[in-house]
Amino acid sequence: MKKKNNKKKSSFDFNKIKNAFLWNIKHPVLCLKKVCISIKDYILTNKFFCLFVLINLINGILLRVFTWGGLNTRFFFPPFLSDLTFLIITGSI
Repeated sequence: MKKKNNKKKSSFDFNKIKNAFLWNIKHPVLCLKKVCISIKDYILTNKFFCLFVLINLINGILLRVFTWGGLNTRFFFPPFLSDLTFLIITGSI
């Protein structure tokens, strides 16, 4: 008696990812254009979210500049990243 294989075949195709990756390597300029177009489309469709993040990042930068004494401090970049992640998380809710 033959046993039946009850495993479902995955619908995920790794060859598509491989082909897309190879295409991106062969055509880096077109890939960059696609990325720029998709970023532009995202900004145009989500104006209020992008403005919310931008205005609050500027607010956080100005607050740190006037309270910590400038942009040249070595403690500037990690709080900037934490502000950015917090704004993206709270803005997406």
